[in-house]
Amino acid sequence: FLASSLTPVDALSRRFFYMLHQSQPDELTTTGTLYADVLHAIATDDEVEATAAASRLVDHMEDTTRSAFKVQY
Repeated sequence: FLASSLTPVDALSRRFFYMLHQSQPDELTTTGTLYADVLHAIATDDEVEATAAASRLVDHMEDTTRSAFKVQY
């Protein structure tokens, strides 16, 4: 039930980040590097670093999302 409920949100999320990366291509490099850090920590079985790297990735994505919606006056 949960997975099927989140499918529309996943699709919208992918569309949002696709459009964001079209307008801010450098953002993709930063996000990719942070994601690679998570994968490397998992591959080396470093649970502490995997947790920290995942937190950095999520924090970065949250900051990026918030800045995309920030109204400039």
